[in-house]
Amino acid sequence: MTYDPLSDVIDEQLSISPEAVHQLEAFRVSEKFTALPGTDTAVEQVRLSEAFNELLDRLIAEVLSNPSKLWVMRQFQPSLDAVGMEDTQPTGQKLRFYPSAELARYAPSRQRRLSPPL
Repeated sequence: MTYDPLSDVIDEQLSISPEAVHQLEAFRVSEKFTALPGTDTAVEQVRLSEAFNELLDRLIAEVLSNPSKLWVMRQFQPSLDAVGMEDTQPTGQKLRFYPSAELARYAPSRQRRLSPPL
């Protein structure tokens, strides 16, 4: 069984207004990923924008019916999984999005407490 980092999330109700949904709709039609590194990134911009727009579509359609922190965070998982390792430059540098299963490696332990820097 794999660790789900969202299992550590404490769910809480969100206050989502119709205006917030209208802002998501406006953002949905805007151009995204216009400053990707590298040259000739048009195909990559389209692919990333489509994945992000799918996330926005889910939020726009259902966030008023599901105003919970955990529900919203779960909507990100398919989009992050879809673009988990996107090559953003011909040099091989990667724009790194961690798929939900891979996040477990970086999630802090439930018992471990980080102390503030001295």
